[in-house]
Amino acid sequence: MDETQQRAAAYGVKGDFALTSDEVREMRESVDHSVHVDWADKRLAKIIRFRLIGYHPYEYPAWDLSYCYGELKDGTRCLVSLGGRSRFPAKWKSYVVNIARQDGVYAKGLGIFEAADNLQG
Repeated sequence: MDETQQRAAAYGVKGDFALTSDEVREMRESVDHSVHVDWADKRLAKIIRFRLIGYHPYEYPAWDLSYCYGELKDGTRCLVSLGGRSRFPAKWKSYVVNIARQDGVYAKGLGIFEAADNLQG
């Protein structure tokens, strides 16, 4: 746990810090934040990072989308919208599958579950 994570823990933040700060920084800096696509966009090759925050089974039984990064077929890394959705129930995986079907997206094929931040549910 780095200094920022230790400070957050001291304030009661609970989390699974799966990536180191260097990894997070590298990922963030590799993304062109001026490029935004929807997950149904045919240029999108895969989801590379899908981060949900806020779930606690008793205090806050839902997830909020922190961010979703993807990679286009031309190699450009970008921000990805999941059809404008940003709130997910505790059982987020089945929810993602259902909303993906509605949007004509094959979520597993995009790698969204592998790109998730070690989430349960």
